Amino acid sequence: MRYTYPEAWERYIAMVPKSHQTDGGTITRYYADKMNSSDAEEAKKYADEWTLWEATTLSINYDQRKLEAEVLNEDNLAVAKLEAHYFLTNCFMPDNYILDNIDTIKHIPCYVVQGRFDNCTPPDTAYRLSKAYGKNLTLQWVNAGHRASDPEIMAATRAAANTRLV
Repeated sequence: MRYTYPEAWERYIAMVPKSHQTDGGTITRYYADKMNSSDAEEAKKYADEWTLWEATTLSINYDQRKLEAEVLNEDNLAVAKLEAHYFLTNCFMPDNYILDNIDTIKHIPCYVVQGRFDNCTPPDTAYRLSKAYGKNLTLQWVNAGHRASDPEIMAATRAAANTRLV
């Protein structure tokens, strides 16, 4: 994502000392530590930048000024801290856990709506899931990013909700 949004990445990473820029984990740990600071102003500053970076990656309709106006006027601390915690614990799952255990769930009908231009959850993950899952998974591609509020994702999700899978 840093290659798609280099100016936003530069802003995000500028708040992290070089010694903490070794990999995604150290960057996330640094942000998490700052968001858990007893200094409320510092915690808010890091939560806002975390949320702004994330929001940058969610939509294909990128407008930095609009995102700043939306994100920086909200209370981002609780969600940002929660997300950082999840990332630092690998979402409480070992790598490839779902694919490695797909046989336990692939009998359950499933419908996946995936944004073709999703920078947050790359499309190849949905594709690999569909290949492993087999005939009981319907993968619906849409020309969108990650936001559930994108019109194409909303329409495909509504259609999926009204589809009988069994």
